[in-house]
Amino acid sequence: MNSLTIFSFLVWGFWGSHLLFAQNEKNHVLQKDQLIFAIDLIRHGDRTPIASIPKDPHYWPEGLGELTPLGMRQEYELGKKCRRQYVDMQKLLPGTYRAGTLSVCSTDFNRTLDSASCFLMGLYPPGTGPKMGESFFSANALPHRFQPIPIHTAPKDNDPLLLPKVKVIIDENVFSTSEWKNERKKLEPHFFSWSEATGIDLWKRRKLALLADTLYIYRLKHLSMPKKMSLEEVNSIINTERKTFTLIYKNPEVGKVGGGPLLRDIASHLKEAARAYNASSQNRERPILKYLLFSAHDTNILELMSAMHVPLDTPPPYASDLSFLLYSRIDHSCYIRLLYNGKPIMLSCSHHDGSIPLQLFLSMAASTKKNVSLDISY
Repeated sequence: MNSLTIFSFLVWGFWGSHLLFAQNEKNHVLQKDQLIFAIDLIRHGDRTPIASIPKDPHYWPEGLGELTPLGMRQEYELGKKCRRQYVDMQKLLPGTYRAGTLSVCSTDFNRTLDSASCFLMGLYPPGTGPKMGESFFSANALPHRFQPIPIHTAPKDNDPLLLPKVKVIIDENVFSTSEWKNERKKLEPHFFSWSEATGIDLWKRRKLALLADTLYIYRLKHLSMPKKMSLEEVNSIINTERKTFTLIYKNPEVGKVGGGPLLRDIASHLKEAARAYNASSQNRERPILKYLLFSAHDTNILELMSAMHVPLDTPPPYASDLSFLLYSRIDHSCYIRLLYNGKPIMLSCSHHDGSIPLQLFLSMAASTKKNVSLDISY
């Protein structure tokens, strides 16, 4: 080996070790804050209309109010995205499903139950499921090594977390306001002609909202509109109803009653996760709940955002995602990060970097219920 080769070897050895040290230092910095728990509340994917237009019907092979193939794909892709985040990057969840590490709750609607199933197929895709044995040649438990994951639900009329009863609160605090009445009056002069054109009695409050939803989906799917309605009229119905829909959930009382119970439940899970993570007596071999998925509706996202005093101006798109991420620092202090469709949410108690100390988040959640204090120690 000549002197030039030796010199080159020494130089590369020096710089290689320097780069390795720098990379290790970088990784050490990145690993100081560890994701220890996550909650996602997702809206179902693209769906068919809830109601049809009698005088201009369209055949929906899936049925009314059901998830479409596009909606299935949207939720599957969202699940894949969460797998990259929680499994591949953050190592929050194991690469193959382990009972007890995650829990899934859905409202009792086909579209939300199906959305949860599609999401979970992205989170734990075919190929990650179990085999009937330990050897390489063991048969798959299910075709394509599909991984089934339980989805929990409650009856529609008894689901206080995801389907809170807010009708009376909305009647008292929104429908009686001059702002609401003024928005409705903009459309009332057309109710007779639009009712004739569609076959829907638009003088009934919910009927107008259902028509707007159906027209919105017609527009998304590039379907023909009712023959006796102009495009300007259609857009007027859609835009006004979308505005009044979000107006409902901007009301603080609606947010507190509708989103408060779910927000407090989320806070309880985050508090318990921090306590379990920091418990010195914890058995690390035992599966610990690390992830919670709620499969629900646009109203749930609107209610939660209102309860946190950051109401939305527009309805959440299909397959929207509201994330609550719990991190632990190297000193074992915990903080929350909130994301809406991947973008940070800044609350009044957020630091400049978007982080929220866990204690402040728990206190904020507790404030949604009058005369109730929450023990924020963990």
